[in-house]
Amino acid sequence: MLRNLYWGTILAVLLAASGCDTATSPLETVSRGRLMSKGLHLTVSTNRTGPDSLTFQHKLENRGPEDRTLTFYSSQDFDIEVRSQGGELLWQWSHDKYFLPVLSSVQLASGESQTGETVWDLKGNDAGHLPPGIYKCKFYLTCSPNIGLVSEFTLTL
Repeated sequence: MLRNLYWGTILAVLLAASGCDTATSPLETVSRGRLMSKGLHLTVSTNRTGPDSLTFQHKLENRGPEDRTLTFYSSQDFDIEVRSQGGELLWQWSHDKYFLPVLSSVQLASGESQTGETVWDLKGNDAGHLPPGIYKCKFYLTCSPNIGLVSEFTLTL
């Protein structure tokens, strides 16, 4: 009984350690708001919803002939990064959030899509408002396998 408890505790710690990592930013990005990876299309758009808010709308669509399954190892399924033109990270959606180390999957049948939106208060990780300007933005899914579901674009505030 103690042996099972020991191995269960080890497994829980390993899952928690892997699920709490927010450094899941993909290494390769694309320069357009659309990306196709094995039939999957990720589209990201933004809409200024007020003087101090911006909404990110995203749509993941399976345009391929086969059903696709994306696996997530935490309750986080996406992330957004906003950087200065020089590359300094100014805001990250996951910055002040905690995610549960849970295994989940999303199944998209051929022709099926999922949409979502996230509102940003235009404050950086330091809680200060970002001034008007041009920024680099990256939106990505945190799924496995990381199959390049990334959208990188210029954001003008």
